[in-house]
Amino acid sequence: DALGTYVGSSPVALGYSASDAASGVDEVELWADGPGAGGYVLAATDTTPGTPSFSFAASEGDGLYRFYTRARDVAGNTEDAPGADDASTTLDTTKPASAADALGAFQSGASFTVGYSHSDAHSGVDEVELWVDGPGAGAFTLAATDSSPGTPSFSYTAAEGDGLYRFYTRARDGMGNTEDAPGAPDASTTVETTPPSAPALSFGSFTNASATGTTVYVREGAAGGFTVTSDSDDPESGIDHHAFPSF
Repeated sequence: DALGTYVGSSPVALGYSASDAASGVDEVELWADGPGAGGYVLAATDTTPGTPSFSFAASEGDGLYRFYTRARDVAGNTEDAPGADDASTTLDTTKPASAADALGAFQSGASFTVGYSHSDAHSGVDEVELWVDGPGAGAFTLAATDSSPGTPSFSYTAAEGDGLYRFYTRARDGMGNTEDAPGAPDASTTVETTPPSAPALSFGSFTNASATGTTVYVREGAAGGFTVTSDSDDPESGIDHHAFPSF
């Protein structure tokens, strides 16, 4: 009988049909060509064709298996081998693989895209899960499932506020084989949407200038200068630079 394109486990249940015009079918042989055999071999003989089925152990591992049957009647007449297989299927017990793409060290907005890659040797990747550990979660939780891995990306919103977010993905193939969770995250990034504190300014080394608070007075037409020191805080990404007005 026809088989599905893929099967996810062994043994494989194989049905068949058989007929004979005169003495009746006495037994039926199952011939199989597996991914490593290099040719058809006799896999089993069913001496009870009234219940037409075989249980086939796919001992050669994952890959394509092809089958045909040969019937023998009570008078000893044996069916010729066919010119092509009657049925075929691919055994797929291998787990797929995936990984979240690397992210920048910091995200300035709470919403951003997490891309990923995936692969599967046989039935293909059916869906991919995104698992996230945010600054307040304390553990990885399932954040989203992408059922269209042909466009491999997630739109993620960091609901736990600013801080470190870590990510990994788990893929599931067409036969339901699911990737194990990795031992470490695939990617991480720090979300920072909070502006730094206002700088505290201090002045020194005045030449032809002076300051009151944050207002600097200079002597018009005289060369001179002063130094400005700023002190402000930013707990995530740190201060990159300070901008001062020109005068």
